[in-house]
Amino acid sequence: MKQILLIFLFILLCNWLFAPSSFTHKKTCYIEVGKIEQPDYLLQSVMFTESSFREKVINKKEQAYGIIQITQETINEANDIIGYEKYKLEDGLERQKSIEIWYLVQKHRNPDYDIKKACLIWNGYGKSSEKYYQKVSQYLEKLINPSL
Repeated sequence: MKQILLIFLFILLCNWLFAPSSFTHKKTCYIEVGKIEQPDYLLQSVMFTESSFREKVINKKEQAYGIIQITQETINEANDIIGYEKYKLEDGLERQKSIEIWYLVQKHRNPDYDIKKACLIWNGYGKSSEKYYQKVSQYLEKLINPSL
């Protein structure tokens, strides 16, 4: 029993010591690369850009919901990809469902998980797309290189 407690404390200590200081675990998303889960800094950067990590935010002007500002257009696309109506706009207010929708759309339209393409898919191809890409890229750089 003492060994189990020591192992548990060691794991907690390691997580605390080696966790990146620029964000908290609650904000961390993971993507599977091969058989290893790694932080998904791109998704975290989109979350920061879209909502500053606020999960229950609604943009009434654009009817965009949640941490990554899911729109009805995105919901329709996700449902079209899977072939039935699983998602609804209010699902954007649920962090896990938002993440599920993000990966579903990205895997379908951006299988190489290219940063610029991911930003264009998520924010559109309008006049603000380059500015959006720059904002996501700046935060992404901070996560990848916290000392900058």
